[in-house]
This record gives sequence, structure tokens and C-alpha cells, in this order.
Amino acid sequence: IVGKPSSHNILSYSFVGDVFQSVSVIIASLVIWEWPEEARLVDPILTFVFAFIIFVTSIKVVIDCVSVLMEGAPQGFALKEFEEKLKQIDGVVEIHDLHIWCLGVGQNAMSAHIYTNLESTGPVLRKATALCGAHEIYHSTIQVEKTQDESHEDFINCKHNVH
Repeated sequence: IVGKPSSHNILSYSFVGDVFQSVSVIIASLVIWEWPEEARLVDPILTFVFAFIIFVTSIKVVIDCVSVLMEGAPQGFALKEFEEKLKQIDGVVEIHDLHIWCLGVGQNAMSAHIYTNLESTGPVLRKATALCGAHEIYHSTIQVEKTQDESHEDFINCKHNVH
């Protein structure tokens, strides 16, 4: 469900880009050294080329940062599929207030309220937490509620407009 970001790929692209730029600067330096009058424009042209390359390669990083700052859902996360798997846990009657967001790239968080028809909430909580781990959500807050009866003393009214 969630694509695990690979720091290896990020480092590889960065390393290749740095090597390309370094080699280009060395070649440009040799060209300018050998033909100073004829190659006057090599340095400014390379500066614009490198600036463009850096701009293009940094767009993905900026998009990821904005998504994290806006507490957006992880890219590629199938929320409906995950919710259906939660509903398939024995004893789960209903799920509400399900929220999944990124704390950082590759660091996902989740919160949910789950109604159960079981007497003990422990099995539902353990299975839901294990399901979160299986989907690379390691920061989870799960509130398991045993009743939807408003007259019951354990009833928690979650009906508000801050969702």
C-alpha cells in the first residue's frame, strides 16, 4: 500500500548529479584555460544549466516537504483498502475518524475510533495495531469503543465538525 522511500535512490541521484557537475566544471575550466577569449561564455552557460538541473531535481523534494507540512496522506496509500482491512478484524462494528498522514517522508501516522461488539477491547486493539505495522504505520492512536448506545455510561460522543 505504501511505497517505502529509498534513501539509496535519493543518494544515488544526488551523487550522480554532483559528479556530473564536478566533471563539467573541470572540463569547462580546462576549456577556459586553453582558450580564454573564445570560451568566455562557457562559465555563465554552465551556471544556468546547473541552476536548471538543481531546480528540476528539487521539485520532488519541495512537493514532499509541503505534503508533510500540510499533514497530507502518504503518497500511494490506499485509504479505502486499509479501512476495509480494519473492518474485517473480528469484533469491529464500525470505524470513524480515520486519519492517516505523514510525520515525515516514510514516517506515517494514523488515528481512528473503532466500535467493537466484543466485551474486551484488547484483541481489536492488538490486531488493528498489527495491521498498521503491516502497512508501515508505526505511529498509531486507536480508540476502541465498546458501545454506540448514547444512554450507556461508556458512550463517547465524537460527533463534531472538526474532521
